[in-house]
Amino acid sequence: MNKKIKLTLATIGGGLIFGAASATTTFNLVHGSPANHVITKEFVMPWMTCVQKIAGDKVAFKYFPSGQLATLKELLPALQKGVADVAPVPVGLLQRQAST
Repeated sequence: MNKKIKLTLATIGGGLIFGAASATTTFNLVHGSPANHVITKEFVMPWMTCVQKIAGDKVAFKYFPSGQLATLKELLPALQKGVADVAPVPVGLLQRQAST
């Protein structure tokens, strides 16, 4: 797993555990898949629901689906540039970008 992705997930986890009781941390969640895609239905939406159930009002998401903020090919650069805090980047896409 990419170091940036691991760091992002660790940051989210750390924020949930050690965050101030009254502070809300907002993450930009970006993905390039349509609403009915398996990544959206089986990963993105359940993951956001799970995080919000555990964290309550300590975590909020600005949700940018379907390439609104970054297309599928732009997800990794969006994470690297800080435009996105969370993004499901397909492994095959990572391999293609690494070889170019």
